[in-house]
Amino acid sequence: MTLDDCTAMCDVLFDSAFHGRTVFVVPPLPETSGTGGESSESARPAGGVEGAGGIGVKSRDSTFRIGYIGGPSGSAKSVLLRYHFGEPTVVEWDHRFSVADHFAGDADFAQRFAAVGLNRRRHGQRRYNTLSTGEQHLADLARMLGHDSMLVDEFTSGLDPHTARTAARGIFDYIGKCGSTGAVFAGCRGDVIAPGSLDWVFDTETGTLYELP
Repeated sequence: MTLDDCTAMCDVLFDSAFHGRTVFVVPPLPETSGTGGESSESARPAGGVEGAGGIGVKSRDSTFRIGYIGGPSGSAKSVLLRYHFGEPTVVEWDHRFSVADHFAGDADFAQRFAAVGLNRRRHGQRRYNTLSTGEQHLADLARMLGHDSMLVDEFTSGLDPHTARTAARGIFDYIGKCGSTGAVFAGCRGDVIAPGSLDWVFDTETGTLYELP
């Protein structure tokens, strides 16, 4: 590609510099943790969790609760999610009804909305297509909760840091309590990773799989 002023302006939006030609090798998703060398301060995923033990994550056999594929923009997170686990979960909405009407009952609605950090009255009584992009993302996540093999791309990418951390903690806690398995999230944020909330993290920048305690 020939570079011009327009491509130069676009280039500043990405983590990796663009020189007119891009060649990217998709990293494999290893079967066991520690791939890529010994865990060290520089090789830890954002959040500072060290690698340990071994875990097989390629097959969707419900042997784990929550996994996270993290790394900078353009590091094949979405490709890895789709290749190894499948297409991201899609939620369908009927715009004739409110968001709350799409849940099994008041108790189910209250629990899921509390988990993602949405307000039952301010957000739940509106139609999905009237919510902001960030609110729609959280509403989608609320609908997905409780189902096995929940696959989420661009996890919390459109949210501010505080909202993202709060939502992630609530979502991971809900999954842990409800007993669903095989959930995989892909995103750029390392600050949503907390010890005890995830079973494994794959860092696309280092090509390292970490099993978390």
